[in-house]
Amino acid sequence: MPMRERLLFKLISRIKRSSLAAQRWRRSDSECPENEQNGLAGRLRVIQEKLKRLKVMYAWRRLLGAGYGEVRPVGDAAIARLEQEYGIILPDELRAFLQQVHGRGAPWPGDGLRIDRPLVPRLRAARPFPYDNAAAEGILVRRVQERYALLPLLEHELEDDWGWPHGSGFIPLAHHGCGMFSVLVVTGEQRGRVWFCDMGWVPEHSEVGQFGFLDWYEHWLDRCLQHKR
Repeated sequence: MPMRERLLFKLISRIKRSSLAAQRWRRSDSECPENEQNGLAGRLRVIQEKLKRLKVMYAWRRLLGAGYGEVRPVGDAAIARLEQEYGIILPDELRAFLQQVHGRGAPWPGDGLRIDRPLVPRLRAARPFPYDNAAAEGILVRRVQERYALLPLLEHELEDDWGWPHGSGFIPLAHHGCGMFSVLVVTGEQRGRVWFCDMGWVPEHSEVGQFGFLDWYEHWLDRCLQHKR
């Protein structure tokens, strides 16, 4: 098998394994076996330990690219209010993070956590996200050969509101400047996955596969730690 075909085969296999793992994480707490719940708690503990290391290594506000928007505790009532406003149920990883990590003053990529900013459009979050698993797999395979390939913003999604990026089925996570956003998909097959928008769409990912929310946040933490070294 030629080298390029082997690379494509390995990438598709990793994306599919990542998709199956994300489906397990996205089940509700009542459906998750105890070992999966322990797994989520364990991941949050790892993130908290990395944040402690960053606190020693940096003054919080010198973190490159870090925002400090919503650092107050996020309780059940506040989360319920957000879910009602958006018309969605928050994915389990984000919910747990808000309750157990971010409420303790965790730093954040870009200009800070955006989900309760006043100008963030609420109503379109509950509508379908335009791309499914097949589209996500396809664009990642395509980017092996076309580094900057993107899935297009659909014309009917170019709504005249203050929100950016345009589209539906997601909540914004971070604005990186110049109209570049990370968002968390909350509807459809890609629910719980993080996508990046810069005049087009692409799943956020590593060589292992697509990022869920905790993958995305921990990847950013690791980059901060590596930068200090």
